[in-house]
Amino acid sequence: MSNVLAIEGGGSGFRAAKVNGLEIKIIAALPQYEISGGSLIAFIKRCTEMINADRIGISTSGFVTPDGVIEHSTNIGLPPCFPLAEEASRTTGKPTRVVNDLVAATRGISLVFPSLPRFIVENIGDGDGQNEYDNGVIKPIDERGHMTIDPSPFALPCSCGLYGCAESLVGGASMARLVEFTMSARHIDRPEGMPPCAFLDQEYATRAPWAVRIYNQFCLALGVKLANLQLGGKFPAFVFRGTTIVKALKLPNIEDNIRKSLYEHLPAKSWADVEFRIVPAHPQGIKDWDGFLGAAAFAED
Repeated sequence: MSNVLAIEGGGSGFRAAKVNGLEIKIIAALPQYEISGGSLIAFIKRCTEMINADRIGISTSGFVTPDGVIEHSTNIGLPPCFPLAEEASRTTGKPTRVVNDLVAATRGISLVFPSLPRFIVENIGDGDGQNEYDNGVIKPIDERGHMTIDPSPFALPCSCGLYGCAESLVGGASMARLVEFTMSARHIDRPEGMPPCAFLDQEYATRAPWAVRIYNQFCLALGVKLANLQLGGKFPAFVFRGTTIVKALKLPNIEDNIRKSLYEHLPAKSWADVEFRIVPAHPQGIKDWDGFLGAAAFAED
């Protein structure tokens, strides 16, 4: 196995790690406020030298072309159409592979769960994205988070510009806006410093009607969305990742209610007999560790 440098990037910046099999050792970080095209390439060069890397794999948010150009990313501070793979390879002299972060995570999940030959990754953090994994083939289907779930005149707006999208009903950013709207309408006070979704979870645990209503809507919408994904391939498992969904699945009745909605929205009820798995937390608390694994695996190809 090569000496692989894996780099993971998103809204909080870039982190670099040495990856050996399933072992990950973080070696450096570049915070978001320091990111530019030049600073990122210098960071990659420095990290390559730190571990004498043979090759480089990079997982990053945004639209990434097959040749490693980041065409567009709204949250990592790079200019449009930045040729990250070419610049990193030219500067370091090492083969470099750049892939979208959810694609990398999907590849990493296949290593975490080697007994699952086919699955759908459902990633719900602030937004909503998903990929198919089918016996080594990854099919990005991330824009299906914007399928219409609620066609009514009262549908919630989504950041994509549409109304009633799955993301507008299950994404963490949308959930936070809904909590704030509900608090304002009902004159509910939130403890100072407590994030809206943390307050939602606290109130749901006490069975506050407004919080239960929001999570019932969440479960109904997610079940409808998952049913639509199942109609496209009858996958045996959904693997969940992302703060919003992982946190939600730990709450009472949430998984049962999601499954109930999934069951009710499939014409063949047996298709609802699908396994739910959650990407486990890393033993050392490394965030997005599946992305590091996937970036390293792509670098080895």
